[in-house]
Amino acid sequence: EGVPYTIIPGPSAVLTGYLASGFPGEFTFFGFLPAKGEERARKLEEVLSCEKVGILFEAPHRIERLLREIGEKTPDRPLFLGKELTKKFEKYYWGTPLQLLEEIGTPKGEWVVVISPAPPSGKWLGSLQQLIREIEKLELPPKQKAKLLSKVTGEPVKEIYNRLIK
Repeated sequence: EGVPYTIIPGPSAVLTGYLASGFPGEFTFFGFLPAKGEERARKLEEVLSCEKVGILFEAPHRIERLLREIGEKTPDRPLFLGKELTKKFEKYYWGTPLQLLEEIGTPKGEWVVVISPAPPSGKWLGSLQQLIREIEKLELPPKQKAKLLSKVTGEPVKEIYNRLIK
């Protein structure tokens, strides 16, 4: 129509989720997965084999299903979930799929799912000790690092935090 326009940046749940996750490297945004069927399974396989950080949106009535699906394929894969990102009541969660299933409670609200990058083989092959060392290297505040390490190790956040600040 020939009408001039401009773009005004605003809050982005994709970028907020990526930055809050603490996962290093480039990311790929996959949007919403198909709701069901073979197409969903294929797309999820693509996301899980991506060697970049993968970011998805998921509806509240499907978030538990997604965590179960990821848990069946890569049970030790580190994930980040952001609920209601860029909004007043946003909440962050880190852990493996099964840990997150237990933690999220009633899955209301909009979800951003950030999946740690797959190693070149397409499967999570790292040891727990490797993962801990990688988390400790992240440039995050000690409190966030302690929460993430607590999710991975099961150790109390306070003990980890005290060790990190010494």
